Amino acid sequence: ENYLEAPTLLIELHGDKDTLLTQLSKIKTLCNQNQTRTYYECTSAEKLKLLWQYRRAARPTMAIVFPNRGVLSAEVGVPLSHIPKLLKKADELGKKYRLETISFGHMGDGNFHAWALYELANKNSWEKVVKLNESLIRFALSVGGTTSGEHGLGIGKRKFLPLEHPTGLPLMKQIKKLFDPSGILNPGKVFPD
Repeated sequence: ENYLEAPTLLIELHGDKDTLLTQLSKIKTLCNQNQTRTYYECTSAEKLKLLWQYRRAARPTMAIVFPNRGVLSAEVGVPLSHIPKLLKKADELGKKYRLETISFGHMGDGNFHAWALYELANKNSWEKVVKLNESLIRFALSVGGTTSGEHGLGIGKRKFLPLEHPTGLPLMKQIKKLFDPSGILNPGKVFPD
């Protein structure tokens, strides 16, 4: 099928038929009240599977469409009330740094993949994408969100651990020492220097 290229929300429901029909009716009403451009209901397992395949194809498609670009993702979580602000912030930062941004994620829990595209083998482009990424991370923290999103903190974001957990960091270090007194498990990877 040909779907409109526009911001898209996929909602998957599970339950008994009567409950689902009631939920679908409410969702359709909400969509119509909020100027939804198009609305599709997908009730077959095959079509549902296909829709999720489209979503999973985002990264491989980016590699084909933009073969000379890499992606750096902020992978942050924000309170649900701040989702519109996060999406707007990603767009504003993209314009500020003259980088293309693509944001998608999980509306139900505020967990977002805020991608910024950079030119491979271009130091200036890489530096800009890092600044954009760090700005989004700091924004998420400023509104009570998290740096870790769904993929964990990772080495690249461990420097934000003291900002997100200033009082918890000493306790985390004590727990690590309790289970790893010799410091042989992931040495030098868990905590910022």
